[in-house]
Amino acid sequence: MRRPLLLSGVVLGLIGAWAYHVHAIHAIRAELHSRPPVAVVRLADYVATLSPNASQERLGEVLAAYDSAVGRLVEAGYLVLDGEAVAGAPGDLFVTVDLALKTAESPGDDDDPVPGKGE
Repeated sequence: MRRPLLLSGVVLGLIGAWAYHVHAIHAIRAELHSRPPVAVVRLADYVATLSPNASQERLGEVLAAYDSAVGRLVEAGYLVLDGEAVAGAPGDLFVTVDLALKTAESPGDDDDPVPGKGE
């Protein structure tokens, strides 16, 4: 008589634990989906690509590439932070300049709206 009652209790306990787990995972996923991904872009990294005697036209191209990279990230749903205002962040949040510049020079390729993340 005790065995069926014990077995029923264990089964009901497992079902309750599973239901709680599913609910908790759903709540975590909903919270994560409500927050935008973050990307950090440093203007100084773009300016560092210029040679010391760069022309005003080249400076304008680099600034346009910076603006383009930021715009593409925003369109892709990213919250874009200026790297100069970030005291610290994991390296994979920083957008690399070389890939962003390459993407800005060839705007026809829209397969990946994020110009390049990680280092």
